[in-house]
Amino acid sequence: EICKPVGGYCEVHISTPIETCRKRDRKGLYKKNAEGKLPGLTGVDGKYEAPENPDLKIDTTDISIGDAVNIIVDWLVKEGYVELDGNDNAKELRA
Repeated sequence: EICKPVGGYCEVHISTPIETCRKRDRKGLYKKNAEGKLPGLTGVDGKYEAPENPDLKIDTTDISIGDAVNIIVDWLVKEGYVELDGNDNAKELRA
């Protein structure tokens, strides 16, 4: 209700289990955390609260970044936040 005067709001939760994050650890953050060099890593030994009721939840364990993006864009189109042109390009973004 608070957002209606200025546009819409949707909450997207990208859910990935810690083990999957550790395997994908491109920046070495989980390794540093395991070595004690980066305490308080969110979701490991730092506090994390998953959204209670997201509009869209995506588990990225077995999908690519591109697939996750497509899921989000498809959802935004379905919900009327994004309009596509005839070539599936975003024509208009509506708040």
